Amino acid sequence: MLHRDYSEIEDKPVEKNPWFYIVFVFFLLVILTLRLFQLQILDHDIYLNKSEDYRLKKVTVEAPRGFIFDRNGEVLATNRMSYSVTIDPFWRDKYEETLPRLASLIPDFESIMGIRKSDFVDSVKVLTRRSQNPETLILDADFSTASIIEEHSLDLQGIGNVIGQRRYYPHGSLASHVIGYMGKLTKNEAGILFEKGYDKNQWIGKNGVERYYEDILKGDNGVRFLEKNYLNRFLKIITDNNVPDVPGEFISLTLDYRLQKVAEEAFADSILGSVVAVDPRNGEVLLMASFPCYDPNDFISSMSASSFASLRNDPGKPLYNRAVQGTYPPGSTFKMITALAGLENGFDQNTKFKPCRGYFYFGREYDCWIREIGGQHGALNMEQALTQSCNLY
Repeated sequence: MLHRDYSEIEDKPVEKNPWFYIVFVFFLLVILTLRLFQLQILDHDIYLNKSEDYRLKKVTVEAPRGFIFDRNGEVLATNRMSYSVTIDPFWRDKYEETLPRLASLIPDFESIMGIRKSDFVDSVKVLTRRSQNPETLILDADFSTASIIEEHSLDLQGIGNVIGQRRYYPHGSLASHVIGYMGKLTKNEAGILFEKGYDKNQWIGKNGVERYYEDILKGDNGVRFLEKNYLNRFLKIITDNNVPDVPGEFISLTLDYRLQKVAEEAFADSILGSVVAVDPRNGEVLLMASFPCYDPNDFISSMSASSFASLRNDPGKPLYNRAVQGTYPPGSTFKMITALAGLENGFDQNTKFKPCRGYFYFGREYDCWIREIGGQHGALNMEQALTQSCNLY
């Protein structure tokens, strides 16, 4: 019987061709090398810029707004220090402790925040849900609130104060229709003015001098760069490449603060009207008052929609500048026009017409003001007629 020895077959090594694997590995290395070459050489600038954009955050530094003075140097509009209360999302796990504590420390918390204490924690969680950097809780907080937060800083982890600037009108409602007021940029305004150096959170003049001379008062914003880590948290301020801000220019008006104050105090609370005084030598406006008026400081602390609606719907129309927006009959001021027309057409200052008997009939009766008191002017020349303000002449 034939017998084969299989042990020799099993022990004999199997010969395999290694070139296939060598070529395959070499092919992968070529692909990897080409990809690294593309990333590190060809696309170096693209990814470097992306990295820098992620690591550095460009922050706009708002330039101090220019002051507004009256003709004698009295300050009508200036800037003041402002405190904003912020909260850091890094301390989310402490919200349940710190936020109720904050609510209990601030007097009139619900009226300031416009929210119930029971809803405060949930509201802040929504506010900071997608953010890694501090968010504003209270804009333009008063000094008392800022002091409370600093005093209890150890118990309010993640809550702090940020110092900024806000517009301030030291005389309140005085000359408010002339000076105007400030307001936060709307979305439409931010889109239009972005190329002019405005930041989306910046304030802008909405009326009066604040609006008309916005380009002069605004100044030029600066730029500051902040370094961030991979968690998108700010680490430090980068001192290189920063652009300093340029403060806005000051403006001096022809108004006289003292005359303006006397004129506005002369109005009673129930009187609607306006008064304007002009220097006849050069046309400078010395005072321009409209009543009722408003306090432009009320617009600074983010006036609520209901408060603005109340002001806008006030029957006295305090936002309405009667001195320049109102349309009224010219009254006796028009007598100067007719007098000039007479002088240009052959009459002189000694010309007299029919005597004033208190009325003149021309299709119907036209009254002179003196008829109301039972009088008459009689025969007048032009100078006497202007002096007496005779309607019939």
